[in-house]
Amino acid sequence: MADDDFTPLRVTYRTIGRDTSRRIRAWARANGHPASDRGSSLGGISTVVLARGLDGREVLRRLGAADADIRPIRDADHTMPEGPEIVTVRRIGDAAPFSAPPYPVPVSDPGRRRKGEDGVRAGVSACGTMAEYEPSDETLAVIARRHGGAAGQVRPLAGGVANRVYLLGDDLVLRVPRAGRFLPDLVKEAAVIPAARRAGVRAPEVVAFDDTCSVAGVPYMVLARARGADLADLDLPAAGMERVFREVGRELAKLHRLSPATAPALAALPVDDGAADPWALTGRLLEEGWIDAGHARWLTGWLDRLSARLPEDPPVVLVHGDIAPQNLVVAPETARLDAIVDWGDAQWADPATDFAKIPLNGVPAALDGYRREAGEGAWEAGEGAWEARVLWFHLVWALGRLADPVPRPRERHWSAPPAGRLLGLLRFFASGPPAPWDSLA
Repeated sequence: MADDDFTPLRVTYRTIGRDTSRRIRAWARANGHPASDRGSSLGGISTVVLARGLDGREVLRRLGAADADIRPIRDADHTMPEGPEIVTVRRIGDAAPFSAPPYPVPVSDPGRRRKGEDGVRAGVSACGTMAEYEPSDETLAVIARRHGGAAGQVRPLAGGVANRVYLLGDDLVLRVPRAGRFLPDLVKEAAVIPAARRAGVRAPEVVAFDDTCSVAGVPYMVLARARGADLADLDLPAAGMERVFREVGRELAKLHRLSPATAPALAALPVDDGAADPWALTGRLLEEGWIDAGHARWLTGWLDRLSARLPEDPPVVLVHGDIAPQNLVVAPETARLDAIVDWGDAQWADPATDFAKIPLNGVPAALDGYRREAGEGAWEAGEGAWEARVLWFHLVWALGRLADPVPRPRERHWSAPPAGRLLGLLRFFASGPPAPWDSLA
């Protein structure tokens, strides 16, 4: 069977790091195998990192591919240790999507699960065969009774794009994914939240998690309720906002102490390889008429100046992935951070990315808190280095949103509007930011 009979689906390599991803892509292209420019999906092709013991063929089998349609292509001249391996597939069947992650998930109901020697979940979730999860009143009553409540104590709360959210009594929160495609993120949260809490991060306790659909007919997670309101709904004075973001910075410093080396059980979480090319994006915006030539030259110069201050090989740490105001639960009376919620975007990445979902006017206080908790060793790159890294992500992601100008009227995220990030940059620099920010524009 010739290579032309196959459509490349995955490029795999059993390690973590931006440089590895770049080398994989370079080898793949040099050998005629298309690969994505990012770690996420692009035209059905993506870069993935697999846990030891789980190879690309197994992933494809769980996606529904027959063995006869899976073909590995190895690097014959061994330009990289152990590979790399380009796993290609000719056809994917109609089987359920791969939903069992290659990282461990705590067992909250051991009598209903198969267990490995380490006591974590094994196997593929039966919920993966369901496209939509619409909990009925009866389903909600079953879950409530299981956790010491009554049907009348279940009250809906404002949910997000991925999950329906309910209050169970006064002390528990129930989350049910809206569809099968959101289940892997909930599975991920069940593994990440306990690790974050062990690191001292303020996150709600996972009371129960079931993705077998054997308890109530839907997958669900029950969490201890975080007291307070989310920051997006509060109108705190400037001093209160600074206090909150300074506390957020301290929590991120604790979280970022977790790495693939210190948290090996999470080693197969997704990896953001930071491979987006903002110069190419600027050229595309110019070509398509979103910006003019003068602003394209100005942006290119700004990107050049900032990129000179970026570390060549930034550390890879556990990041929350969506430190936005609606995911920060705050006590309104004291402006004290109670918890960081919604961990579905957690991944391994440059720690600076965790400051890119914070509105830019809150970043100086967050970085101050981060510095106080992390210590001076986190700032060895020199004055303004961290600010330049954070600004880089704000600018690059603002350009990416400009290239995708579809309004999202029902989303609460401050960056959801197409101009949200650009207006955030404008507002921040028009306000006369403190040093070293004033030198980075």
